[in-house]
Amino acid sequence: MTPGQQTQIAALDRIHGGSLSPEFVAATYQLLAPTAPSPEHVRRDLAYGGHKHQKFDRYGLPDKSDIIVYIHGGGFVAGSKGNPDSPFFANIGAWAEASGMQAVVPDYRLAPDHPYPDARDDITSVVGLLHRERPDARIWLVGQSAGAAHVADALAFGQRQNVPLPVAGVIMFSGIYDPPSAGTHPGISSYYGAPSERTGNLPQLGRIRVPALYTVSQYDPPLFRQQAQALRDACPQADLRELPHHNHLSTALSIGGPQDDVGAMLLDFIRQNTSAHAA
Repeated sequence: MTPGQQTQIAALDRIHGGSLSPEFVAATYQLLAPTAPSPEHVRRDLAYGGHKHQKFDRYGLPDKSDIIVYIHGGGFVAGSKGNPDSPFFANIGAWAEASGMQAVVPDYRLAPDHPYPDARDDITSVVGLLHRERPDARIWLVGQSAGAAHVADALAFGQRQNVPLPVAGVIMFSGIYDPPSAGTHPGISSYYGAPSERTGNLPQLGRIRVPALYTVSQYDPPLFRQQAQALRDACPQADLRELPHHNHLSTALSIGGPQDDVGAMLLDFIRQNTSAHAA
């Protein structure tokens, strides 16, 4: 982000006090939309299942060997992959294409009509479909907020079943990693149920064998900072980074924009782990 955008992100935190209110969301989108890049190649609403939300948008050229799969947030009950009139999350597709990769951005089934584990299973389905299409491709699974929680759920489930996700690496922005300790927020309870009914992921996340990067933002609400601390306590080896100047939304919304620290971090992670795998 530009220095001016960083200053305005800090001002939004002072005004909204860590709340993820509709006003905060709208203000962050409005701030970052003018500098979001537009993709050159996109195919929209490709089905991966029979439900109206089981569709994805695909960006870039299909011969590229690296595929970014971005899982949006939305508090488990809302959010979408975007539409042609919105710069988000086409910005991630544009960034991937400019970086020599593809990107896939799916919708998934939402609570309350579709509680746990439906979204987790949708993410697994998308990754499986892409892997069957291109067994030689490297899939990099990225999730933000509720999307990061679904990524963590899919990783942990694969670990429990001894059927790991066929991904080259995972990146999770401001996620829920231990649902039993995540409180009674309406969206969380709508998806996972009461705390006593939830399945924890921390033991499995500590044992996954794919490269994983976790982030928490400087202006994240307390819940996400608490979840980051729980991850750090349970998995001290985890690569957990704090992103200065960012709020809960700006990590994903700023990708591909000017002075793109998040996109640069992702590219560095991908290049390092591609080189390590090749070695």
